[in-house]
Amino acid sequence: MGQTFKADATVLSAFEFDIRLFGPNGDLNVIPNDIDIIGQVRQGGPLGPVIATARAFVPGGVWPGSSTQTLTFNLDQVVALIPGDTYLIEQFFP
Repeated sequence: MGQTFKADATVLSAFEFDIRLFGPNGDLNVIPNDIDIIGQVRQGGPLGPVIATARAFVPGGVWPGSSTQTLTFNLDQVVALIPGDTYLIEQFFP
């Protein structure tokens, strides 16, 4: 899952995705175990080269079903952007 954007800044250090957890309302076993979700930034869009990687931590047994949560991806290192150019941020669920 991903999203393209046109840069309006010269650097990127993190990005976020809001996710909706399905499952019984309030059920804490929707994500029973801790997981790391991989994220990356591509220059030029979906087929462009990967210019940065990141991970977002999801704690198991904490986020209830039928809730919306924010995944924060802190890049391994700050990456330079060219204002006006297109980039893609994406995430991969294990």
